[in-house]
Amino acid sequence: MVSRITTRQRPVRPLEEDDALREAARRHSAYMAQRGAFDHTLAGCAFSTWIDAAGCKWRSVGENIAMRRGTRASTAEAVVGVWLASGEGHCEALMDAHWRARRASRRARPSPSSRSIP
Repeated sequence: MVSRITTRQRPVRPLEEDDALREAARRHSAYMAQRGAFDHTLAGCAFSTWIDAAGCKWRSVGENIAMRRGTRASTAEAVVGVWLASGEGHCEALMDAHWRARRASRRARPSPSSRSIP
């Protein structure tokens, strides 16, 4: 949903779906949810590490993350709206005409009895 909304907002060419980025986003989202953490860098591991591990080749990379619980951004539309209004680089990351691919992932926080990700 976030990917489709973002594509509609871009005044430049649409971003392509990318399976390697999908896997990186899925793993990073799961890792953050499992640990109750929310950051681009966790345990000294930058978000680009997830992208490298998924086999994605890149020259320039960015990441927008959002935590919807307990915020005004309770829908995918609201999350994208917050990014577009952001003065912290989120809008620039979405609108950069040089970027060609994107992927979004979401993850609910697991219960304490969930298994950890290998």
